Parts: sequence; structure tokens; C-alpha cells
Amino acid sequence: MKILEFRKLRYSDEHDLKSFNDGVCWSRIYEYPFVLKSIKKYNEWLNKKNQDVLIHNTSWGWQGVHVTFKDKLQEIYPRSLHSDINPSNLPHTTVYDITSEPSEEHNEHYDFVINVSTVEEINPFLHVASIKNLLAQVKKDGFLILTFDISDTVYGGTINLNAVENFLEQKIEDFGEDNLDSDNSALPNKDCRGLNCGILIVEKE
Repeated sequence: MKILEFRKLRYSDEHDLKSFNDGVCWSRIYEYPFVLKSIKKYNEWLNKKNQDVLIHNTSWGWQGVHVTFKDKLQEIYPRSLHSDINPSNLPHTTVYDITSEPSEEHNEHYDFVINVSTVEEINPFLHVASIKNLLAQVKKDGFLILTFDISDTVYGGTINLNAVENFLEQKIEDFGEDNLDSDNSALPNKDCRGLNCGILIVEKE
């Protein structure tokens, strides 16, 4: 695998308050535009028409602003699948737990596998295993796109950064005062103080 981006989001990164503002999720207004922009960028490498791109949107969220993202992704890339541990009656959804190895039909099946800010919510000892489960679903020359909460001060609900860095054999890129956090976000949330947001993009060679 080839690591294309492994960094913290900056408060100057593109955001979309109009589409993804639920009044609470301070990072989603950055994460969702970042994911959409990244898929568009790296699909140019694949040289595929949008209607031919296979995407697995894992841990998709099944309610609120997550439905907005699902619908926008589906509109642009109609062959997208959206999975979560919670079932949904919405179209193009299925049940899948990222802590489980994918079934044979999903192995190396997708051009893009994405996971927006969910890996950090599971048992920290399963973070790397879950990333491996997601990567297993990516086709050769395809891409894994992750976002995740990160903190040096908050315990619980953040990525096991040491384990992930050891797995990748690379340190995350840090921008100091330019890092996005819940205070300098365009949608600040004091209840999430101490959190930053990280991103990882891997190409499966």
C-alpha cells in the first residue's frame, strides 16, 4: 500500500456549512467535503466515469446529516453502497460491522472504501484490525479514505494513534496552531474541546 495523505485537517481546509450543518458535528462540515473532493481527485487517476465507480461508504451513520452525505454521494456515484451496524430501510444500504472481516463478495471489490469518523468509536485494540478489514475491500489501484477524531488530552473516542502510526510506519503530519479543532471550526462545539480531526488516504498498489 502507498500512503498518499496522513495528516490532521486544518481550519483553513474547505468546509460546507450549507450542506452539512446540523448545529453539532463540528468536523463533518470539513470531513464530508474532503471525502467528496478526494474521491473526485483520485478517480481522475482511475479514469472512470462516475456511474462506473464502486464505492463502499462504511459506518455511514443512518440518520441526520449522514443521510445528506449519503444522498449526495449516491447522486454523484450511483453505484455506492452504504453500510452500518444499524439496519436502514433507505435504498442502497446494508448491514456490516467494520470489526468483522469482509465476506468474499466484498474482498477487493471497491474502487473506494470510505469511513468517516467511526474507527475511533470502537475498541482501541481493534482500530488497526478494522482498518485492515476496510483495506481488504479495496481493489488493486483503488483507495481507502478515512477520517477520525484525534487528541492528546481526551481519553476515549479518539483514534489509537500510536497503533495506527506503527501499522503505517509513518507519523501523522501536524500543523500546530493551524490544526482544525472544535474551537476554531466554522461550527464550534465546546463540548468536543481537545479534539482534532485526522485523515488517511491509502492507495492499494
